[in-house]
Amino acid sequence: MNVQALFDANEYVTLTDYLQRLGIKDVKTYLKAATVEDDNNYAHIDEAVKQFINYKDKNKHIATLVDSDVDGYLSSSMLRSFIYNKYGINIQFFIHDKFPKVHGLNDREIQKELAESNVELLFIPDASANIHGNIYNKDGKQIEIIVLDHHNNVVEREDTILVSNQYSPNVVNTVGSGTLVTWHFLHKLDEKLANKYISYVFISILSDSMSLLSDENRTFVDRGIKDIHPYLEPFVDKYNKDNTPKSYAYGGIIPRFNATIRLADKQEKSDLFECLCGNQDTLKKTLKTCTHYYNQQNPMCTDLIENNVDIDDETQKVLLCKINVQTPLTGLVANKLMSKYNKPIILVHDNNNECAGSARCPMKLQKVLEASGKFNYAEGHDEAFGVSYQKENESDVKNFLYTLDLPKPIIDVVQSIDIEQLSTSMIRNFENYDYLWATNLKKPTYHIHGIKLKKDDIQVLGKTSTTIKFRIGDWDFIKFFCSHDWQEKTFIYDEMKIEVIGTLAWNEWQGSKTPQVIIDDMEVKKDELSFEDLF
Repeated sequence: MNVQALFDANEYVTLTDYLQRLGIKDVKTYLKAATVEDDNNYAHIDEAVKQFINYKDKNKHIATLVDSDVDGYLSSSMLRSFIYNKYGINIQFFIHDKFPKVHGLNDREIQKELAESNVELLFIPDASANIHGNIYNKDGKQIEIIVLDHHNNVVEREDTILVSNQYSPNVVNTVGSGTLVTWHFLHKLDEKLANKYISYVFISILSDSMSLLSDENRTFVDRGIKDIHPYLEPFVDKYNKDNTPKSYAYGGIIPRFNATIRLADKQEKSDLFECLCGNQDTLKKTLKTCTHYYNQQNPMCTDLIENNVDIDDETQKVLLCKINVQTPLTGLVANKLMSKYNKPIILVHDNNNECAGSARCPMKLQKVLEASGKFNYAEGHDEAFGVSYQKENESDVKNFLYTLDLPKPIIDVVQSIDIEQLSTSMIRNFENYDYLWATNLKKPTYHIHGIKLKKDDIQVLGKTSTTIKFRIGDWDFIKFFCSHDWQEKTFIYDEMKIEVIGTLAWNEWQGSKTPQVIIDDMEVKKDELSFEDLF
């Protein structure tokens, strides 16, 4: 297994040791969670505030463009709700309703809607205005634009005031979400009111996989999770099992919002957005809608992967894949393929003379593809972004991707230890910190080797027989979601040598407490006796 241990096997590792090794210099300040960037660090923020106040005071028509992900919905709904609660102005909103997914003004339908509107000032949170030419409303007036964004591919325009953590030299936190950038704009307008919306920022940081190694991001997660806004409470109460970041990100509010934004029709998306703004007339219906699309999403992805995806060459370090139907699930399918193959995935569909889709990578590749000159665009985040190339250039694209000098993905673990070194102190040192673990700050993971088992030692559990379990000494080892096909291919030897990567925890059942390893990944080989084993 290709692992990189942060500490030697014999070291005693504390939480402070672990956080410092991840790059957090001042652990005390980090855990205190009281770091908020100065609004004035953002370039052009005063100009944006002045522009908004001027248009508001003159009763000009103001609107927001809602980007097509959770960060986009949260940033625009927070903005719209804030403006209504402070100024009594119910600004208009525009929602994307097409796939392949588009962002900002790169949507001809949105351009048409704006041209038929009386909008004079347009906010674009969590996206950009990267188009040629200006936008005019139905009266022929040029629409002025305020962009509140966190992406690194924004084009500066004369008609646009850009407030961004990527294009502000004084900003410390360059890994904040679009909602965080928007919050700083609102905080500049009214600190007390903006502070009521910190939970919007918290959820957006998790939904957009922003790094929690940032002091400011940690602050918003720590404070936001304790102060959920009333407009978000019904969703949190309905969907989240507990009040940890993991519950929000996995199986909770975030995947349900994502599923609805991907799969719902325009009216259902508008209903969700209105609920997030505080207009909750459709709340009961919207809660059911989110559950419905969440339950549909995974079976749809499985069907697409099995029946509609063709991989050009599975032996390559980068997999170029074609999907033969247009679907709003391209990004999610690409993500599942990346998890399966542990390789960068470029998943595209034919769109006339263009191949367009999504890239998901276990390493930073966005800037590499963007700088190559082979793609029409490669825009988004370092490891998750949209891509497009001309169909006639596909052979050049393949040659470029297949000759990239990429390292084999390495899995970071706290320690690589022999089974004999496994100790319950490794649980105790980290057991009370579930509130910390999220993006870029994984719960401590260990590589454990030297495990020897017989095939009969493996138990298969669960109604669907997809959980496997075995016991070594006092420790239970358990792995969930093991397909029958995977089990047949993995456990083929009567005598096995096993390595696992997993997290450590206590399993409490009927008053007893058992240490366990929850397996993320495992490698099984035939156990062949060495010469020394004979004596």
